[in-house]
Amino acid sequence: MPHTPPRGFTGAPLPAPVWHALLVAPCREATARDMLALHGIHAEFPTHEVSHVRHGKRITRNLPIVTRVVYARFEAAPQWDIMRWRRAITGVYCRGETPIDIPYPVIRAVMGLPTIADELTAARAEMLRVRAGDRAVLSGGSMHGFAVDVTAVSEGRVWFTTLTGMRGTVGAEGVLRSDAN
Repeated sequence: MPHTPPRGFTGAPLPAPVWHALLVAPCREATARDMLALHGIHAEFPTHEVSHVRHGKRITRNLPIVTRVVYARFEAAPQWDIMRWRRAITGVYCRGETPIDIPYPVIRAVMGLPTIADELTAARAEMLRVRAGDRAVLSGGSMHGFAVDVTAVSEGRVWFTTLTGMRGTVGAEGVLRSDAN
């Protein structure tokens, strides 16, 4: 009888990565994450930092927010029976007999990460933020539409010099960068 190599944690490649919520033994979230990482599976779980003092020394630990659950991204078909047999997991969240695929935006929300829309909004705000040395346009008041050179920005105020040499200050919301569309 020919030797059959042992099956791994994953099988055939999937067309697109899928996320699953895996159940693990109590207090074994980090161990399960590391065991899955050894097999090329990205896994993570949300944590919060807890610190206490023991014998005069401050001890800081990262504890899971949701206990006994690890979120894993599979790029190949998971072999649930092998993962359970090797005690990497104790189960997987299912609907009936079918494991639930969790959308990536839900994983980001559970992990406490900003959504992609939030990241794009923050990047746009950073792009439009006025800095010292920028050319800008005033967007309100009696000088609406004037082109100015920004000399300083501090605590929500913008100091500027117009092209004719007049100096002034305005709230940061009243100035738009002229080179950002």
